[in-house]
Amino acid sequence: VSMPANDMTAASLGIEGTSIATQADANAALASLDTALTQMNSQRTDVGAMYNRFESTMNNLSVSEINTQAAESVLRDQDMAKGLTELVRTQLLQEGGMKAFSRFNQISANHLMGLIG
Repeated sequence: VSMPANDMTAASLGIEGTSIATQADANAALASLDTALTQMNSQRTDVGAMYNRFESTMNNLSVSEINTQAAESVLRDQDMAKGLTELVRTQLLQEGGMKAFSRFNQISANHLMGLIG
């Protein structure tokens, strides 16, 4: 992106050294001022358009940042749900294994008592 070169000096606008000493000079000065105003408005338009481009780009980047943060949040939430699911599954397997081992011990003890007694 390149900024337009703006030169708003009296010399570049063509109004340097204008005189209103005579009616002809005043008419020429008015014409020069009209031209200068047209040039200034054109330059202001260029600057305003560039400013609007920057502002639009800034707003788009802001929306993109918000969307990226929202997507990251969704991914983190999904990872959390997956982690909790895995934790519960592991706990259930451990609990089931402990109950099965406890039951096996009871059956073994009863079986040994039946053999002894």
